[in-house]
Parts: sequence; structure tokens; C-alpha cells
Amino acid sequence: MNRDDIKKILWLYRPGSLDAQDPEVLEALGLARQDPELSRWLETQSRKHQAVRQKMRQIPVPAGLPASIIREHHVQQRHDFWRQGGYLLAAAAMVALFIGLPVWLRAQRSPGTSFANYQTEMAAVALRGYAMELITNDPVEIRRYLKQNEAPADYILPRALQEAVMAGCAIESWQGSRAAMVCFRTGRTLSTGAQSDLWLFVIDQTKVAGAPGNSLPSIAKINMLTVATWNQGGKLYLLGTTAGEAELRKFL
Repeated sequence: MNRDDIKKILWLYRPGSLDAQDPEVLEALGLARQDPELSRWLETQSRKHQAVRQKMRQIPVPAGLPASIIREHHVQQRHDFWRQGGYLLAAAAMVALFIGLPVWLRAQRSPGTSFANYQTEMAAVALRGYAMELITNDPVEIRRYLKQNEAPADYILPRALQEAVMAGCAIESWQGSRAAMVCFRTGRTLSTGAQSDLWLFVIDQTKVAGAPGNSLPSIAKINMLTVATWNQGGKLYLLGTTAGEAELRKFL
């Protein structure tokens, strides 16, 4: 069983579920944990699944819905349930969620290699929540950690960004390559539970098809994140924040 086989088996693996009782999944888990690269990949995938599960748990169940389902099932009149306007919307939303979840997971499986896909994926990492693998404001420790884990560590920071307070770092997977994620603080008040509000992603430019060759930052808006992208020394840089373009430009 090679790495690709292991990833195919574990793409939809849900930590804490009955999935681990499947012999094939159990074998793949054991092999993944013996491989440093697969182990990091599995940890990233598990965080994504956990984020989705948390979002699902936050969806309120309409009052009376469970009792209505049971009642209609007993009298074999389920079609009446679907005709009830309020329950129809709730049920449709739940069905859409469960149908959409596999689609979302398949999109994570093969997000494409283009520059636009890369921007969208990294922006999603910053917006949906993440776990910093190293929490420190020491730039030397951050570079050492990234280098030890074979992620880009020889990045060049804009002068203004060098003055920003670091919060830590993580390593994100992109099409079999590693992107360094360095977390900063803008100095603004952070939202509850947040550890940073300014994120820098660095990856080898050759790993992203269609990556721009411009050394001057290009500004774009991706969902709630404002990002600047540029190329320097063979590395593709993406700097993003939710604070808006004016705030972002202070660090370029």
C-alpha cells in the first residue's frame, strides 16, 4: 500500500467514529502514523473534518421536528411531513447539508493546481480556523521549525511585516507540497478565541500552476479575506487579513 492508496482510504476518515473499525482503514491509519509526511497530512485532514462537524452541530434543530418524524413514520404518512412548509425548509436544509458534505470533501481531495485554486484554499485555511503547530513570537524558532519539517523557511519578509508581532506557524499541504503558514498580529483587537489576524503563506512558486511572476504585490478579495500575492526568489507569497485592504497595505 503506497502513499496514494493510503490517502484514498483516509480521505473520508472521521476521527472518533466507527470508521476506525474497518480493517482497511485501520491498516491505513497504522501506516500513515509511521510516515512523518502522511502523519502531518492526516492531522490536517482531521482538523478539516472536525471543523465541519462543529459547524453541523451548531445548526439548530426546529422545535418538534424529531417527534414529528417519529409520529409520521409510525402512521406511514411521511408524505404529509414533506408538505408542511416549515418542516420542508428545515428538512431540505438538512438534506442539502448531508449531500453537500461529501461534495465538499471531494473538492478537498483534488482542489486543482492553479493559482486561483491555491489562493482560495489558503484563504479558506485562514478563515475556517486552524491549529498552529508552534506557538511563539520568536522568528528564529519559527524558521527552525519550518526547516526541520521541510517547509519553506528561507522566506523574505517585507520591511513593514518584519515589525509585526509573530504568533506562531503551521504547515499546510498543497498538492503533495508543503506551504509554510506564518501567523502575525496586526495590533488590532482580536476576536474571541483568535490567536492572529494576519497570515503569510509561502510555497515554492513551481508548485502552483499559473503563479504570477510579479514582485509587486497584487491585491484581491477572497470571501472575507483581503490578500496580497507576489513572487520573490522563486517563492510565491500570499499575505491575508480580515482587517481590509488599508490595514493589509501597512505590512507590504
